[in-house]
Amino acid sequence: MKISIIILIILASSFSGGYAQPNLVSEAMRSYRYREALALLERAPESEENQLLKAECYQMLNDYPAALEIYKSLTTSKNESVGILTAA
Repeated sequence: MKISIIILIILASSFSGGYAQPNLVSEAMRSYRYREALALLERAPESEENQLLKAECYQMLNDYPAALEIYKSLTTSKNESVGILTAA
């Protein structure tokens, strides 16, 4: 279990793009305001990119179960999502 979490963290940590109010989310994340970024992402349209950003925020807040749940939902919902997770 720990190995899968570590692998997912490494894969997701290289993703820095986003489409939910990109300037505000990016600025919040660069300033280590992950709760603020999560709030912005919750109001944004649901997309794979936004889900990955949410997972990254949860990781940075040490909420690994929440991050892992997002990664699992992405990899089980659509096969294309696996490409996003491994495209680092």
